[in-house]
Amino acid sequence: TENYLAGDWIKVASGLNAGYWRVTSVVALKMVLAQGPAAVQDVASATVVVTGNKRFRHAAIGAGTKLSDEILVRQTGLGKSFYYPGSIPSKFSTMVKVNDFMTQSASWTGETEGVFAGVSQTTVAAPTGDPQSACFNVSSIRLTATAYTGLVTDVEINYENTLEERPAVATLGNADIGVHSAKASGKFSIYFQTETEYLLFVNATASGLVLRFTDDAGNVEIHDLPSVKFVDGKNNREFEKGVATELNFEAQSGGDVFYQI
Repeated sequence: TENYLAGDWIKVASGLNAGYWRVTSVVALKMVLAQGPAAVQDVASATVVVTGNKRFRHAAIGAGTKLSDEILVRQTGLGKSFYYPGSIPSKFSTMVKVNDFMTQSASWTGETEGVFAGVSQTTVAAPTGDPQSACFNVSSIRLTATAYTGLVTDVEINYENTLEERPAVATLGNADIGVHSAKASGKFSIYFQTETEYLLFVNATASGLVLRFTDDAGNVEIHDLPSVKFVDGKNNREFEKGVATELNFEAQSGGDVFYQI
């Protein structure tokens, strides 16, 4: 249990309580779990396999540790490799829209770039699986720690690091990349059925938002924002159409509250 922290998501891979669970506390050799399937009493002699998540937390940068990568792009047709050393992730976005595929995008800010022939690093082949859709691959949405049963039309989550490019005399490109604050924001669009969601905005009430995606191979991706506030909201009313509520949110972080993937 020493490798797990409160707030982590884990997979119970065997036993009667198999599924994905959120760790609420870790004390000595005991983990308390929540937000998973309906719990049942397992047999005393059961062997339970638990695997942890590969988490990205905003605290990795907030704690002052600057993580950088060298991005290598192999252009097979040209026989050339383009490389970008000192690259730091600046933005990562996930978008889910009704009757459409789920899309993700990422951007980096780097210090310099170059090109050379041949391959000096091991490259990773592009994935071959089918794209995920809003219809079949959104396996769970939770709002205020409970399964959300409303009609969702659009969800967008943006993670962003505030980076500062620092050019200097006698340096081609950036001499350094300054790392400042990290933030997460997004949009949650639904059909208006009850006033519950809209009142979260009107009353500036913090709530948790968790999205879980499962691809056709069973791989799971969880976005966990335990404290979000809806900072902007509107109801769109059109003739002979359902009332659509669009809520923009910002995630709170600090102390023991963090967002993660």
